[in-house]
Amino acid sequence: MHTKESPSTNPQETWDLVKELRAQKLTGFVPDRLASVCTQLAEYQTEMAYIQSLKAGVRWREHGEKSVGYIKRTHQQRQAQRAIVEPQHPDTGTLENSLYHMHEAACTFYRNLYTSASIDDSAVDDL
Repeated sequence: MHTKESPSTNPQETWDLVKELRAQKLTGFVPDRLASVCTQLAEYQTEMAYIQSLKAGVRWREHGEKSVGYIKRTHQQRQAQRAIVEPQHPDTGTLENSLYHMHEAACTFYRNLYTSASIDDSAVDDL
């Protein structure tokens, strides 16, 4: 083992010295404090999980459910709300059902949305 007064020139011995110093540094205050923080985090996570389970139970009772059927129906309803079944093409007004045409309708919609319109000078003069 080397001391601070006699530094090593061998890379492996230097690396071993660094590891030894790091191990010495981690003993004492840091691990004790880290253990305390980990304990507090575990308690907080347990409490949050308990609160979430209470909220879920209240919601189930509000809807008169005691089974997983409620979760399944809720999931299906949300999926149906998020799904775009047949968007209407902004230029032609037709309902599109193929993936290609739905993509084209969406691109056209957003292109029109973010394209600036020309200013009507007569309307500006009226203001």
